[in-house]
Amino acid sequence: MITLDTVEVRYGTACALAGVSEQVPAGQWLGIIGPNGAGKTTLLRSIACLVPHVGTITIDGQPVSGLRRRRLARPMAGRALATLSGGELQRVVLARALAQQAPVLLLDEPTSALDLGRRVDALELIDELRRERSLTVLSAVHDLTLAGQFADRLLLLDQGQVAAAGAPASVLRDDVLTPRFGPGIHVMAADGTLVVVSRRPGGPSHP
Repeated sequence: MITLDTVEVRYGTACALAGVSEQVPAGQWLGIIGPNGAGKTTLLRSIACLVPHVGTITIDGQPVSGLRRRRLARPMAGRALATLSGGELQRVVLARALAQQAPVLLLDEPTSALDLGRRVDALELIDELRRERSLTVLSAVHDLTLAGQFADRLLLLDQGQVAAAGAPASVLRDDVLTPRFGPGIHVMAADGTLVVVSRRPGGPSHP
């Protein structure tokens, strides 16, 4: 289990995270969502001890500051995977996860710049790996629809603070997302799946 207790990160006088608390049970997938600059990457970096923080972050009851580097989840450079082909992407993700022998995967936008089909393939691979090895996954995801499909829970950050947390259906709602992403965001159900779309102000409404 990963436990975050009032985690705060500052860059000089700027507060990047403020009082973030969350629990992620072992084997669960937490999707971290939010607008640009919300603190998603900072949260992942603080868990990996790549930036100093106040508050407490523990993995299986042990403070991350006391864990050896090999036990902390990597890779953090998820964006680099976007330059690889689909097959290469799968091999790199799998090889890194197996080599590190860590119980946690921290992924920062692992599907950035991939086309839609490859995004799904990459997330399917991560989910398969998670289930096979009982990994705990924390991933920052821009695509809210895919975040809702793959993550067990979502953590919505806004200006470094927790704006909402819970099952995808409780977070992916118009009244929750609109204040953070703008009035063009709309959530609808399609074949039992929540789909988050953006529309032009004043444009035709979706059924």
